[in-house]
Amino acid sequence: MKKNPPKKKTGRRDMVTYHRRFHMLLFILKRRITSYKELQDEFGITAGMVRLDLDFLETIYGIPLIRERGKPLQLVGEWSFVWPHFTALENHRLLLIRMYLPEEKQPWIDEMIREYGNPALLLKEIESDI
Repeated sequence: MKKNPPKKKTGRRDMVTYHRRFHMLLFILKRRITSYKELQDEFGITAGMVRLDLDFLETIYGIPLIRERGKPLQLVGEWSFVWPHFTALENHRLLLIRMYLPEEKQPWIDEMIREYGNPALLLKEIESDI
């Protein structure tokens, strides 16, 4: 009778790596522009580990990053993994709909804008209307 080889267990080190990469993703999403040095200081890892983690995030999660030598690390455009945003046209339509709703129903649109609206584009829309 042939013995089955033992299954590889996910060790604590692997879990720490996944946890760090997830928090690195959240950190990048929050900052949008950062540097390798900030990531090293925030997570207590070497520059090589930062590069490996960023490679992983780009290939596995498809995060669009601009990584050029001598320039800060930057997340492309308004991309978001966790918090989806409306497009500029959808933001504009929400603001138009809000103008024609009765006052008691406007909080519904306000909640949608807070949850899914693109804050940068909304500010541009509001400033252009003023």
